[in-house]
Amino acid sequence: MTSPTSGMKTLAVLAGFGREEVVLPRRRAGIREYVCDGETVLFDPATWRTCVLNATAYDIWQRCDGRSTMRQVARRQAGAYEVSFDTALDHVEQVAALFASLTLFDVEGADATVVR
Repeated sequence: MTSPTSGMKTLAVLAGFGREEVVLPRRRAGIREYVCDGETVLFDPATWRTCVLNATAYDIWQRCDGRSTMRQVARRQAGAYEVSFDTALDHVEQVAALFASLTLFDVEGADATVVR
C-alpha cells in the first residue's frame, strides 16, 4: 500500500520542477472509476477515499501513464478546451498535486522524470 508520505514526496517532486517537462506518474493500480451524473468518481479501496473529477480532471487522470509529460497534457487540454497553454498547464499542475496528495500515483521506486 502507498503511504501518505509517498504522496507528499511525489507532490514535492512535481512542484520542484516548475515549468520543465516533468513526466506524470502512473495511476496506482486498484483505483476504481465510476461514472455518476456525467462526472467520474475515483475510489481508493485501500483508504476508502473518493475523488470526484470533472471532464478536464478526468482527461488528466487518463494521461497519468508514466509516459506523458505535464506540458504534453497541457498542450492537449489547451486545444481541446480552447484555453491558453499557461492556463492549461496551471490546471494540470494543480490536478497532479491533488492526485499526489491523495496518494493516487504509483510512486514505489519511481521518481519524477524530467525530459530535456
